[in-house]
Amino acid sequence: MPRVNHQKRSAIMGKSDVQIEDCSGLTAREKPLFSGSRRAMAPGAEGVVFNIQRFSLHDGAGIRTLVFLKGCPLRCLWCANPEGQSGATEIRYDKNGCIGCGACIDSCPEGAVSQEPATGFTISKASCRACGACVRACPSGAKSEWGETRDADEIVDIVKRDSLFYRHSGGGVTIGGGEVLFQPAFACEVLRKCRELGLNTAIETSGYGDWPWLERIAEYCDTIFYDLKIVDRHEHRRITGVDNETILDNLRALDEMLVSRGTDRPLHLIVRVPVIPEVNADTENMAAIGTFIRSELHNTSTVELMPFHNLCEQKYEQLGRPYLLKGRAGLMPEKVEPLKKTLTDMGLNCTIMSW
Repeated sequence: MPRVNHQKRSAIMGKSDVQIEDCSGLTAREKPLFSGSRRAMAPGAEGVVFNIQRFSLHDGAGIRTLVFLKGCPLRCLWCANPEGQSGATEIRYDKNGCIGCGACIDSCPEGAVSQEPATGFTISKASCRACGACVRACPSGAKSEWGETRDADEIVDIVKRDSLFYRHSGGGVTIGGGEVLFQPAFACEVLRKCRELGLNTAIETSGYGDWPWLERIAEYCDTIFYDLKIVDRHEHRRITGVDNETILDNLRALDEMLVSRGTDRPLHLIVRVPVIPEVNADTENMAAIGTFIRSELHNTSTVELMPFHNLCEQKYEQLGRPYLLKGRAGLMPEKVEPLKKTLTDMGLNCTIMSW
């Protein structure tokens, strides 16, 4: 097995061939957030969270609480959580709930809100500072904020409310996003505190980030769900905005880490493959993924296929952003069966997840 070059690992954004808002990388307002995430972790570290979902039956065993962190350096064409891409707080506008009073226009100190005949009230991304003035002024709740700064202790207090359900179901907490490695210090602190309480812990990650942080985070995890979208480096850059050298290096290193963890507290590594029509939903791409797992990973054989769905279309509209896959039908699980067979025929333990 090739040795992993840890010095090559970095979190440098690339540029994508795909023309979609923000896919070229982090905005000027987001870059300080990303660089700040690498500072030494302090007790009670704060982070930006855009959702906490209790009583979930996905993303790990049993009943779980899912914590979604804001910020991701990737710009996947099919991203189901576009509100998690930017590391900064964003304003959500639901035009169906708007009563047309114009209070948001009058309240904005930057003059970022205007009324357009075709789209209704529009927020200028260039001028908006996400100060929340329009949200506070809106009497109908048509405007709200995606992203809130929370303390690690505050998150843990919410998570542990359902400890009884975790104990009876084998559940726990899963941290996703966005991308966990966009806010590694905060994620690490939350996971550490949850482990101290004896809670089962998991993360979802693209693997695109610095290895020292991923290694440290993994020490506090029982399960890691690791996205492997496509093996071809150039195609990966085209569809996500970044190449996958760092992602593949970190996956190899995590696979090695499984052995060092031993059997007292084993680490479960599960490869997740989003199955996207006209992107990677064919046997050639799936065989390439299977070949990588079989040849490069010696301790990992579990794969979950995640069929494409279109449940996120409204989120893009509420953010005032285009969704290039708009109108495409979701991929039903039975359509993914041939791809599952490709992987199982290679000796992998493969499951099709439902949405």
